[in-house]
Amino acid sequence: MNYRATLSLERARDFLLAESEGGFKGAWDCATGFRGAPLLIGTVFQISFLALTLSRPELGSPEGLAVARREAESIADLGSDDGWRYFNLYPGIPPDTDDLAQVIRLFMALDLPERDRLLESPLQLLKRNFHPEGGCYTWMLEDPSRALEVCQTWMPGDDPRHPEVVANLLEALCRYAPDAFRDELERGAEYLLTCQEPEGWASYNYFGWGYGTMVTVKALRALADVLPDMAPRLSEAAQKAGLSLLSAQAPDGGWAPRRPSVASPDPRDGSQVSPQETAFVLEALTTLDGWVSGPWREAMPSAVTAILEHQAADGSWPGEPFYFTLGRLPYQSRELTTSHCLHSLLSALALLPPHGTDA
Repeated sequence: MNYRATLSLERARDFLLAESEGGFKGAWDCATGFRGAPLLIGTVFQISFLALTLSRPELGSPEGLAVARREAESIADLGSDDGWRYFNLYPGIPPDTDDLAQVIRLFMALDLPERDRLLESPLQLLKRNFHPEGGCYTWMLEDPSRALEVCQTWMPGDDPRHPEVVANLLEALCRYAPDAFRDELERGAEYLLTCQEPEGWASYNYFGWGYGTMVTVKALRALADVLPDMAPRLSEAAQKAGLSLLSAQAPDGGWAPRRPSVASPDPRDGSQVSPQETAFVLEALTTLDGWVSGPWREAMPSAVTAILEHQAADGSWPGEPFYFTLGRLPYQSRELTTSHCLHSLLSALALLPPHGTDA
């Protein structure tokens, strides 16, 4: 790794550490007056990304690990017997599987001593919230027969499953409890295969092709490890998606989102190269590397350079729309975009030789 890349990682780390002193308030999702609630605050989903990045061993940061542990303890306190809600402690919104996946991943990364106790009851509820034809409902309910009805109170659509949410959960379950959920993993893998499009995997709640494809490729690799009979089909699908991503790489090495989220106009035109979208694709390429054949590593140096070119002087990257929140409005934050960029750089630079980037 050359000097510029090393300095970039350090500056991004230091930016996130500085933001942690204020509790990462720039990453909070706050809403007032919704359904009579004076104030809604969502932090679990967003801060889990930040904590996971700061806990990466490649950073070698005791301060980052301490922040991650502190945030994980706070997240643990926000959970209940049925799981974690996007808006902390607001009983009007059901717990959701996207939050649960992130919590599982964070608790595992930090080897939280109480993780099994904290996850036991939410996972029991989760068991009842899988669709018989594969995949899980985004909202976890005591009465899963109401899944579509409840889903439609929060977002439009005729399916209470969303591929990127299913993929996020399945990857976490493969790591944490593959034997307990083997049947659900098999049906979920089949569901993800049916959702593949020529460009990759579309997200219902997220912008661009990068995030949905990245999180699904990660899930397929984890599923292939625990479901060896399905591994050939899973790897073939992942390879096809990876080659499609490579075909859309811009001359400067980056990627543009290229699509709005489902059922809502994207505030961007989708044609501009995006550091965040590039980070998602780069993370997908690092997942494919060493698993299926393809020129994944050859595309990484220019992608790394494209991300570094957009880093601000304070070590951050400008906030970019990540997903939709209340009112189908785009959620974005500098902290989250910076976390995604730093995370993908750590993954890619670990695979490249010391001078494997022209950055």
